[in-house]
Amino acid sequence: MMDDNVVPSSIIKLLYDKSQDKKQQGCQQLRLLVQSYAINGKELLIKQIIETLKIKFTTSSQLYLKRQGMYAIQTVAEILVKEYPQLAERCVKDLTSPILECLNDKEDKARQYAVECLLQLTKIMRTMILLNFNEIFDYQLGRSAEQDSQIVQAMLLLDAQLKTQVQIAVQEKLNDPGKQCYFNLNSFMIQLQSKLKTRVTYVRQFLLGWIKVLNQCHNNDLYIYFPMILEGIFMMLGESNKEDHSGADVSIF
Repeated sequence: MMDDNVVPSSIIKLLYDKSQDKKQQGCQQLRLLVQSYAINGKELLIKQIIETLKIKFTTSSQLYLKRQGMYAIQTVAEILVKEYPQLAERCVKDLTSPILECLNDKEDKARQYAVECLLQLTKIMRTMILLNFNEIFDYQLGRSAEQDSQIVQAMLLLDAQLKTQVQIAVQEKLNDPGKQCYFNLNSFMIQLQSKLKTRVTYVRQFLLGWIKVLNQCHNNDLYIYFPMILEGIFMMLGESNKEDHSGADVSIF
């Protein structure tokens, strides 16, 4: 059951304030609150803090409150990843989902702030963010038709950062087979299989870019999954669209 008082009203009031100094004070108090719960192992209360930030901020119709909610969630992520990494692992979905939901906002600026926040969360969490990679990937795919230049640029930076984290996670696993790998290749390939039959060019290019990256970092391991994705790739090879044809060709050879 949700505790309505999990975040004191004094902190909420500071975070609501448009003054930069007050907002920073609010984030500092929020940081101390998270630490006090984390040190006592109160995972549920930390998840309720994040849910409160979602309800009172990121789902707001006011843009400045959405943005402040995103910044507050980054604050929570920073303290968890730095000081309580095991707890952070269990909160990855909680931390990313409210931001992902903002990618469907009707306002361009809200979507831009959401992508920028996800980029920052990826830099904060690094490979840990891959624990919710499939959901992030779905939202990325859903926004691949963005027209706003600032959003497009932010999406490209996010995509590049996620690809880097996947490559790092895979390499760390190769170097140390006993190390936990946050990236689940099998789960992702199942997800990818269902997307590859699309006939939308920009979606195909996005998917092929990921297959190319996976093929490079997994070396021969990816061939195990070829029966799952070959039908979709061969469909592209049979298309007259030169971009799709050459992209599919590069992905498998």
